[in-house]
Amino acid sequence: MPVISPLKSLSQRRLNLAALLACLALAAAQAQEELPTDRLLRTLQPTADVNDFAGILTPTQRDALEERCKSLREKAGAQLAVVTLKSLEGGQVDDFAVKLFKRWGIGDKEKKNGILLLVAIQDRKARIEVGYGLEPILPDALAGRILTEQLFPAFRQQRYADGLAAAVNRIAEIIERNEPAPQIVRGRAAKPPAISTAIIFLIVSSLLTALGSFVFGGGLGAKKTNVWVFGSLFLCFAFIMGCAAVLPWSLIIDLPLALILGLIGWRTGRRNPSVFDVQIDNTGQWGGSGGTYSGWTGGGWSSSDWSGGSSFSGGSSSWGGFGGGSSGGGGASGGW
Repeated sequence: MPVISPLKSLSQRRLNLAALLACLALAAAQAQEELPTDRLLRTLQPTADVNDFAGILTPTQRDALEERCKSLREKAGAQLAVVTLKSLEGGQVDDFAVKLFKRWGIGDKEKKNGILLLVAIQDRKARIEVGYGLEPILPDALAGRILTEQLFPAFRQQRYADGLAAAVNRIAEIIERNEPAPQIVRGRAAKPPAISTAIIFLIVSSLLTALGSFVFGGGLGAKKTNVWVFGSLFLCFAFIMGCAAVLPWSLIIDLPLALILGLIGWRTGRRNPSVFDVQIDNTGQWGGSGGTYSGWTGGGWSSSDWSGGSSFSGGSSSWGGFGGGSSGGGGASGGW
């Protein structure tokens, strides 16, 4: 009768636990992408410079704002997008504005001269997001003054069209003047960081990086090709996810973590190769004597959902679409 080594049994339990943690981490990452605010973001498609998804403007009021945005394009080349929403579906206005700006690609790709004026009526929140190229002209402090002096007073009285018109006119006047803001105004600029999502992504990417590095190093140490190949793929996925979301912190934290866990895994594989006695078949399952674990098949996220910098040309035949611009988080937000 064969005798099962207690050490091998313990190693198998460790491997099973590692596989379970990997599944849980991937499920958490996928759940993060399925938040209601992100589902809302994917449904928003621009048809003009002014997109009144909240339905607070009459056709005449919308056309007047559209004409002012068109005039700004013709005079200064800048693209001003006005977006009204009923609600952010639980999201943060700063984070939502950055993602929407990137997804729509507001502004010229080279000049990065886009501006987004976003308001969420039920949340009573608004933000002006400014492209890289316009930050010297429209710094954070000046954007904040436009909200407090032009937008919010009218919004408190539910005169939404008046508030939007005043804010749009003020933004357009500043950009058309094309003069850098005074140094005293730029010095008061303060960027309110939207760190909650970044922290979540950093934690998830670090956990996945640690696990992938350990498996990769263990496969090398144990000389098991299927294990180190799987670990390298897992590690690449985690590293790319971290770099895409939280540069440069992903490099500062994940690279040392990958080296340390890779070395630990390599030493573990050298000393006890049986820890990595696992097979990965072509169905995406990996298992050993203790059972199998279904691989992650995705399906919840597609690269097309976050096609930042893309240009839309749908909607009105006279609207040229946005040009693929980007922002760096400059601007201001607040509530009325």
